[in-house]
Order: sequence, then structure tokens, then C-alpha cells
Amino acid sequence: ANRGFDGDALAHIELAEAALHRGAANGELHLADVLSEKGWIASRLGDVNAAMAAAGRSYELNRESGDISGMIEALNLLGVLHYYMMEEYGLGTSYLEHALELLDRNKISQGRASVLANLGESRRLQGHYEQALALHEAALQQSRLAGNRTQEFMQRNNLHGTQAEAGMYRAAVAGLEALIEEVPTDWRILPETYGYLAEAYLGARQLRPAQEAAQLALAHAEATGNPRDLAGAWQVMARVVAAGGSRLSAGSSGASTLSARDCYAESLKRYTELNLRRDVAITLWHWAECELAQGDVARGTAMVRRARELFTTLKLSGLVGQMADSLAVAGFSELASLSRPMVG
Repeated sequence: ANRGFDGDALAHIELAEAALHRGAANGELHLADVLSEKGWIASRLGDVNAAMAAAGRSYELNRESGDISGMIEALNLLGVLHYYMMEEYGLGTSYLEHALELLDRNKISQGRASVLANLGESRRLQGHYEQALALHEAALQQSRLAGNRTQEFMQRNNLHGTQAEAGMYRAAVAGLEALIEEVPTDWRILPETYGYLAEAYLGARQLRPAQEAAQLALAHAEATGNPRDLAGAWQVMARVVAAGGSRLSAGSSGASTLSARDCYAESLKRYTELNLRRDVAITLWHWAECELAQGDVARGTAMVRRARELFTTLKLSGLVGQMADSLAVAGFSELASLSRPMVG
């Protein structure tokens, strides 16, 4: 759905860019702004190379002209591309911190909420939940001060989703349910929102509402057609099915009933195709716990080892530790010891 709209928008942006290069465009339209917009659209379309090229050139042009706000926008985009799409968390964070430094130094408020939110998401993805929560709280406060309702919805989704991952299940459920009541029924972030809600209910040991939320996450993901949303929805569905110990209806028809293995396999396939190694590792981690609980120690152990390798490659030591803690709680202390972060 969004892909078609963005595809049309990208075509118009490229026409405007060509006109600017020819000197034929309206004088109020600047090449740096067009490139920035092109970069954001290309990122939503999954074209990392085009987005990187546009963002880099936009930053150079804004720096040459001394446009601080334009530099901040380009740095924000570069940060998102690196941490979110390329899984280069350190580099992504450095771009975002540079943007925040420029905001502070020049006392600029516009764009601050977005930079804070992206820093928060970068920290969340690395498993640094305390820092992520503080950044998302600050981003939400900034959005409310600006009176930007749409941005406020996004920040609430980020904040309560982080609460779910941090184990603050009651707060997450309350916040996410309230958010769902307020947003449009076709809001493009709903697959993620329902996924967080399912995770929070699962953590609170409320299986029935977790199942309902997981099914809604998948239904909304199928409606948007976003590959990342679909992979995430299948993963949360797998976790819910595994917790229930039985099969669950899934998919657009609702006619087929799938096992946890079916759902994990679908999620893993999609994340692998997207080359999202962090999410592949998380899927393997939870799938491993499912296999271990069913007595398949060899398969579960192999999955834990592979997940640990991926986390280590991505320098996600926080997630290595979380996996070890989760395995220990589940009663697999030997594997927990195996998956602890290496020291030295």
C-alpha cells in the first residue's frame, strides 16, 4: 500500500531533481531539500544505495550553504540508514549524536523529536533499554510541545514498545491499548503496535489477549505488505503459539492452523531474505527455546550458537546477555553459560 504511494512520490521527486539540475525549477525549491526527501522515500522503498547517495549529497550541499537545519535533517537520515537498514549501530548513533549536538548548539527545536526518537530506537535495538526509555520520553515531550499529533502517536508507539521489551508489561499494555484506541484503523504502524502489545501480554502471562494481538499484527502486516512488518508479525505469532503449546489460525484466510515451528520458519525465511541479521538472531534465540522445551537439544543448541555468532558480529553484547538470562530462566543453565558474552 505505502510502497505504491512512495513509488509515485519518488518518480515526482526525481523529475524535480532533474529540473533543478537543469536550472528550470522554481527558485524556492532547493536541490538539497529535494535530495533529502528523495532519500527518505528511497529508504522506505528499501533502496539503501539510492537513499545513502541522496542523504550524503544533501548533507554536503547544506554544509556548503551553511544551512544548519538541512544538515540536521541529512544527518538524521544518515543515522537511520546506518542503524536501521545497515545494522551499523555505532556509526548510526554517531550521525544522530552529531545532529543532536547541532540542535543544542543552535537552539533549534524543529526536528529535535525525530532525532531523539531515532537515538532511542538505536539504543533499543542494541538492548540498552534504560537509555532508550529516557530518549523516547524526551521525544514524546518534544512532540507534545510542538503540538504534532501524528508524531506524538509515533513516539508513544516507540516508548510503549520499548517498555514491552524492557519487561514493563503492565505499563506497555496500558499505553499501547490507549494508543490503538486513538489512531486511525489503517495507521501504517499498527503491525508493530499490535506486535508490541502481543509481546507485552505474553510477558504478563495473558495468553488469550496475546493471541488476539498477534493475529491482528499479522493481519495489519498483510494489509500493508511491508516485508519487515510481515517478518516481525510471524515471529511474534511463533512466540505466542509456542507459549500456548498448540496450533493457532494464522494468515489472511484464517483457515490454516500453524505450529510454532511453522511460524518461526516463516519469520526466519523473511528476515534472512531481508538480510536483517539482528532479527535473524532473535528469531533463532526464541526458536531455540521452543526446540529445547520439546527436547530437541541438538537443534536448539545449534540455534543458540548461531544467534550468539550473529549478535557478536553486530557487537550486540547486550542482547547476548539477555539471551543468556532468558535461557537460564527457562532452565537451560549450561546453554546460558555458553551464550554469555566473551570477556577480553
